[in-house]
Amino acid sequence: MSGGGRAEPALTVRRAAAAAARGVPGVAFLRPGIADLLRGAAGRGARDVAGVQARRAGGVPGGWEVTVELATLRGHRALDVTRAVRDAVTEAVAGAVGDAGCRVRVTVTVTALA
Repeated sequence: MSGGGRAEPALTVRRAAAAAARGVPGVAFLRPGIADLLRGAAGRGARDVAGVQARRAGGVPGGWEVTVELATLRGHRALDVTRAVRDAVTEAVAGAVGDAGCRVRVTVTVTALA
């Protein structure tokens, strides 16, 4: 957190992306990576964004690169789920940063079936 009680931009983006991804039909859960697990152990409140990474896009003013790792539910086509997650996350991030025209690159990786 920064001085005024507002979340850092990357955390705001991660929270918006995680919430959007969890809301997509066919997503079982977001899959935390080792960095998420270590952050969680440090008590930094990163559990709500586990499985999502975000960083500023190099060379693109106001742009973001977001990576989502997730497990899909059996009976849902992984391709359809990843496309829906990509669309939902793109829209959510643009809304979170308050710029509908910002460039958001979303990479979705399915790591498991549940």
